[in-house]
Amino acid sequence: MKKLKQIIAGVFCLMVLNAAEANAAFPIKHETVNQASNANAANTSAESKKLVQETSAAETKVLTTKKAATAKTIPQGLYIVLAIFWMGWLAMGINDDFNGNDWLISLLLYIIFYIPGLIYTLVKMNKYY
Repeated sequence: MKKLKQIIAGVFCLMVLNAAEANAAFPIKHETVNQASNANAANTSAESKKLVQETSAAETKVLTTKKAATAKTIPQGLYIVLAIFWMGWLAMGINDDFNGNDWLISLLLYIIFYIPGLIYTLVKMNKYY
């Protein structure tokens, strides 16, 4: 967002400078100003597009990082304790918002037998932490 504001401020400054050159007290050939302003506009638009793409990519990375940080709703210690006490499927479900099949597979493994469910839950812990 900060870079976007800088881009907008830079484009605004270039527009003001071009307008100031057009209305300068010194005689300037309008053809030269128009050619220079067209070249500046092309360079500015190409630079601004590039900066906007970089900014949107950076914002996407930040949002992805924030989303990953907020996805960890259960601390790792509590996750392990729940896994030991037959509730590993619940910890996986809460961390995934009950989307996907990992928590369901863990529940079925706990129902079949405790050890496979515990192992599966602890192996899948790397996905969340």
